[in-house]
Amino acid sequence: MKKNARSFALGFLGCLAGLACAADPTLSVTAIRQDWPWSPLVNIDFTLAGGDAGAKYDVSMRGFVRGSEIDMPGISFTGGSLSGLTNGTHRAVWNPSLAGYAAKGRLPDFNVTLTAVPSPTCMIVNLTKGLGEEGQITYRYDEGVWLGYTNDTAYATTHLVLRRIPAGTFLMGSSSSELGRSAAENRHTVVLTKDFYIGVYEVTQYQWYLIQSNWPSYYSSPDFRDTRPVEQVSWQMIRGTSSAARAWPANATVDASSFVGGLRARTGLNGFDLPTDAQWEYACRAGTGTGLNNGTDITNSVADGNLALLGRYKCNGGCLSSNRLDNGAVVYYVPAPGSAFGVTNGTAAVGSYMPNAWGLFDMHGNVFEWCLDFWAAPMTTLTQTNPLGPTGPDFYSTPTYTYGWLWKRVKRGGGWSTYGEAYKCRSAWRASLFTEPFIADHDSYYDNGFRIAFHLP
Repeated sequence: MKKNARSFALGFLGCLAGLACAADPTLSVTAIRQDWPWSPLVNIDFTLAGGDAGAKYDVSMRGFVRGSEIDMPGISFTGGSLSGLTNGTHRAVWNPSLAGYAAKGRLPDFNVTLTAVPSPTCMIVNLTKGLGEEGQITYRYDEGVWLGYTNDTAYATTHLVLRRIPAGTFLMGSSSSELGRSAAENRHTVVLTKDFYIGVYEVTQYQWYLIQSNWPSYYSSPDFRDTRPVEQVSWQMIRGTSSAARAWPANATVDASSFVGGLRARTGLNGFDLPTDAQWEYACRAGTGTGLNNGTDITNSVADGNLALLGRYKCNGGCLSSNRLDNGAVVYYVPAPGSAFGVTNGTAAVGSYMPNAWGLFDMHGNVFEWCLDFWAAPMTTLTQTNPLGPTGPDFYSTPTYTYGWLWKRVKRGGGWSTYGEAYKCRSAWRASLFTEPFIADHDSYYDNGFRIAFHLP
């Protein structure tokens, strides 16, 4: 690892032996209260004291029922925060249902233990190492965006690099004047109270192979595939086909055979998952309110020069032919995965274009990226805090719509294919039910990919 990196043993918040902080904080639980039978939610009040002045800490929480440990994944904490905390009193709100806790009713003899470590800025997972191996999970504490991964292909193949995204408030959706907007993009305020991590790159084909031992992508030529984003992967392939895995947001369960299931088992960390719809857009925007995350808007809904700087899409190599018809119209086609597929067409190697202000690449274009949420439109106009999306599938009943019975999930960011016009690559774009039939959770179309997230408690 490079200078300023600190390594930790297995477990997101387990300090490596010998690492000492200038001031070790102390944690004490002051109250645990479940408002049963009115609510299953558990309020956990605690105090953090003795840390460095102004320093931020992440707190891990282990829960026990009658002395037996129960799973408490980060996504199951629905209020307060356990990340980026300073000295003082804090509250976390835990939802047993989202943790997959099987028992119903009041939690008997429930208690927790707490641990705190300094908040890192980058999380790096070595996918070639197994559970418990030294150096499997490492962290960086750079004050700014660390871009050292851009000159080392290991970070797009054998290592996953995730950037910490700070909690904050933003305007989700698009303004009424934004070119290409749809009725699915109602602008509204979203408050995210917890930090989270998200991949600086889309998950690549080699990273998928290291977890799943297969090569599902359309562009799977050994000459190019390793650093290209994995595609032809469905939401179900990423999280699972079981009714429990597809029940999100009722719980955070995934199938052991899925990519997320394999990554959780490999690392022992249950915080890994897809990002929510709101997390994805917040991370993509990186503080911007424009159509693109470099502070510009598109000026052409199909082919746009501003977008061409930020990602591979339909008109800058994805599906653009060098040949033209007699009437001057551009020919669009899907490049073959074999000899006709090269560096300048189809998908692009991750990180080939400009990143946003948080160091995230390919948020515009390359592959459409799955999110956790069920799809529904239009979005609300009301302020939301830590939204998880609709509670169930939004079945469309019009008989003329072939795909109405499918469980639909949100896709973001646009892609390289003939569906990847400029307007579909905007920060606010969400697939339209009528123009994008490929949003069913079982769909493995050749422009569907994803970006991994890590949900802090």
